[in-house]
Amino acid sequence: FNTVLYTGNGSTDRNITGVGFDPDLTIVKSRSGGENWGAGDTVRGGGFLIYPNLSNAEVTANAYITPSAVSDGFNISTGNNNSSGNNYVAWNFKAGGAAVSNTDGTITSQVSVNNTLGFSIAKYAGNAISGATYGHGLDAAPELVLNKVLNYNQSWWAFTPTLGANKFMQLNTTAAATTDSDYYYSVSSSLFTLNGPGYPPALNQSGKNYITYNFTSKPGFSKVGS
Repeated sequence: FNTVLYTGNGSTDRNITGVGFDPDLTIVKSRSGGENWGAGDTVRGGGFLIYPNLSNAEVTANAYITPSAVSDGFNISTGNNNSSGNNYVAWNFKAGGAAVSNTDGTITSQVSVNNTLGFSIAKYAGNAISGATYGHGLDAAPELVLNKVLNYNQSWWAFTPTLGANKFMQLNTTAAATTDSDYYYSVSSSLFTLNGPGYPPALNQSGKNYITYNFTSKPGFSKVGS
């Protein structure tokens, strides 16, 4: 993990370097202007953007963050991530590079994982079957999961055992933690089980694609707490 600061210049297709490694997840926020957060990852690939503070679906077309597009950094578009004169912070996380297929579950997922650091990115397609499973790639159960549907306007779901059984939060709202067994993950050392039905705001809607960012504690590297 590393944090990089930069100043926007309004240019298009700009490279930001100095991360210290090739990141797999980059999250950007303006520190001096009221702009949306932006996130890009190597599993979804280049030319895409999702907003951690909004329920909006994934966007393309002149709005993107592409980690590892250049050595030691990431590539950004103009606008939300590079307004002239604004100061920005970029949080960069290292997973496992390009995604590979994970067939551990009943749904094949695309996963980039770094088990030394306790971080993985997993993408899966919903099938509306209650009890469907997909692999997250980690060698231990995730202690923090952020889930966003990509092709539908729906809140980010945040899960952690710290909240208690069947509880989740919405990353992009001010709502308190919610208890609902229909929308809670069952988590094992290799799989997520999707308990909910296949209608909004579910985690397993047919025809919908999802991205998850998954964290677990690793002594000497990371600690998930509260």
